[in-house]
Amino acid sequence: MEDYVKVATSLPPTGQLPTLIGISLILGLGKGGVPGLATVATATTVLTAPSDVPGGLGYAVALMVPILTIIDVYAAYLHRAALDWNTVWVLLPTSFVGMVLGQVLDKHMTDKGARLLVGIILLGILTLRTWKDVLIYLFPHWAIRNQLSGDSKELKVEIRKEGSMDSAEAEELLDNRNQYEEDDTEQVESG
Repeated sequence: MEDYVKVATSLPPTGQLPTLIGISLILGLGKGGVPGLATVATATTVLTAPSDVPGGLGYAVALMVPILTIIDVYAAYLHRAALDWNTVWVLLPTSFVGMVLGQVLDKHMTDKGARLLVGIILLGILTLRTWKDVLIYLFPHWAIRNQLSGDSKELKVEIRKEGSMDSAEAEELLDNRNQYEEDDTEQVESG
């Protein structure tokens, strides 16, 4: 642990103090409300943990846990109006199961294996977050017919009342959506 503390509290070229300060800032921005930055900070923690220090990844994670705990409590306070405690109580047991699985994996996984696992998980998250956008871009008519588009909930309800659309209806809806976007752009440019 002493080796990691030297690395974490020293300046470059051998130390990581500026990197850790940057990660902490990104974590704060993410928990303060900038979507996705907390995930970026977590990935950066894993990627920048020193590989030449035995157990360096575990030490890096252990260093971030108290910081995350404090800013998570503050983030919950900031977002308390939107916090749904019923959902929290449903998800909390799963989080504890994840913690136990993490402890089991930690005993049998090297730092290199942990980095690979984090990379796979982050790629999975990226895939889940972007697949709809890719489908909408590549197949807009199909996306509209299957209510995958980014249209308003009200418009989707109107579509569902009418049943599924044929190609002509999808084309018309797509043209209307494009017209609304063009009108919005013109208003912003003229305003």
